[in-house]
Amino acid sequence: MKNSCNTSKNKKLGFSLIELLIAMMIGAVLTTGVYQLFASTGHSNRMIQAQSRMQEDARFAFGFITKKLQLAGYFGCQEGTQDAITSFVNTTSNRFRPWRSIEGWEASGTAYNDTFSAVLNDTVIAAHNNAHWSSGNGATLDTGVHAKRRSDILKVWYASTEKTTLNTLTSTDVTFPSFDLKQGDIAIINDCQTIKLIQVCRCDIGDATACSGNDTNANFSNCSSVSPANTSTNLGDVDLTTAELRVLDEAIFFVSKRGNDRNNLPSLYWKKLGDDATTGSKKEILEGVESLQVLYGEDTDGDKTPNYYVSADSVVDWLNITSIRISLLLISRKQLLAKSSPIIFNNHSITLANGDRHLRQAFTTTIALRNRITGY
Repeated sequence: MKNSCNTSKNKKLGFSLIELLIAMMIGAVLTTGVYQLFASTGHSNRMIQAQSRMQEDARFAFGFITKKLQLAGYFGCQEGTQDAITSFVNTTSNRFRPWRSIEGWEASGTAYNDTFSAVLNDTVIAAHNNAHWSSGNGATLDTGVHAKRRSDILKVWYASTEKTTLNTLTSTDVTFPSFDLKQGDIAIINDCQTIKLIQVCRCDIGDATACSGNDTNANFSNCSSVSPANTSTNLGDVDLTTAELRVLDEAIFFVSKRGNDRNNLPSLYWKKLGDDATTGSKKEILEGVESLQVLYGEDTDGDKTPNYYVSADSVVDWLNITSIRISLLLISRKQLLAKSSPIIFNNHSITLANGDRHLRQAFTTTIALRNRITGY
């Protein structure tokens, strides 16, 4: 009887162990499945968040650029045509051509339909017309622009939105209600008939010589402290009753890297007009922009509508550009893809390096230059 009971107990114990092992195996499979589901869901969420962030970033970048482009060629009540502008600024540099309103430089090998590679550690170069960028109709880029290769460069000239009327005017000085000036600014004096570009040499008559930002006078002849200074100061034909004063500015858009370090992620940058009619320091607009590609809508028959879109090196006359088509290639901050995957950008496939698992998205918009289409 005892042996029979022990055998029965052993059988029950054996069944219990088998059942326990099966239950553990099932639990392990379920746990693995739940973990994989959780991991997959987490990865999907990260992808969705990255895509959403890139869409928001693209909207922000396009909004920033659009505000500047819609000012292109704006100099006040008189349209900023080449015939209307007289420059007294002592420079013949091709870098200083505000009357063109807009200029651009095409990155080598990245024209529309060109095949090119995305290189994360691409170098930053002191940009000028060389093997890496080219332009049409004699546009010369400022050498102080440090841009990443394989990305276009865009330059816009415009007047500040702030203005003041003039109280008095002589060949060397103007007075006006309180206005914010800096020594070395390029002043725009626009009387709705002509436009004069002239450098502010100093502020006086109660103001600080170097301009305090709360100025009521500008002098154009005592130029020992500024460069390039003025060739002359003939303002005798300006109509004081309609004249207004603004400050000339520019915006140069390009892709670069923090500290010009090739190992950093690329970002969209811009430069304003700095002291002495040269470009100022670069300012970051948005991190995670790998390439800026620009096409220019050129009007060849005078109807203010572009006849075709071309890259910068194919522009015949910058004064005929009426719209801009901008494409941005955005890149995720982290590597999110399982493997490298090509992407269509600028109407062609971009090849990625092995091991480059960053998510990328391409965005495009077309911006009309309203001062070229409608006038003032």
